[in-house]
Amino acid sequence: MHIFTPFVAIPIYTAFEQIPKPLIEASKDLGAGSFATLRKVILPLALPGIISGGTFALVLTMGDFLAPLLLGGPHTLFISNIVQNLFGTSNDRPLGSTLGIIILGVIFLVLEASSIMEKKYSSYKTT
Repeated sequence: MHIFTPFVAIPIYTAFEQIPKPLIEASKDLGAGSFATLRKVILPLALPGIISGGTFALVLTMGDFLAPLLLGGPHTLFISNIVQNLFGTSNDRPLGSTLGIIILGVIFLVLEASSIMEKKYSSYKTT
C-alpha cells in the first residue's frame, strides 16, 4: 500500500541525510571499501531512522480498515477485516475482542522492541 510510503521514506531519508560527510571520507581515507563503509559507518548511523520508519508503517497498517477492504474486496482476509467481521456480521464479540487485544499486544511488543533498538543504536550518533 503506497499510502504509507512517506511515513517510511521520510525518517529513512532524514537519518541518511544527518550522517556527517567527514565520517564517510575518513572511512575511505583509512582504506575501507564501499561495502565496508556502508556496513561499518553508514548503516549503524542510519539504523534508528530505518527502525522508526518500519515501526511507523507497521503501526499505521495495523489500524487501517478501509484500504484493505477497497483493494482486496470483501472476501480477502486481512487482520483488520477479520476483526471488523467478528464485530459486525458474525456478532462474535468475545473472539473479536480477544483478537483485538492480541493485535494490540503485538503492537506494544513491536513498539517496545523498536524503542530498545533505537536507544541501543542511537548511541552511534555524533554531533
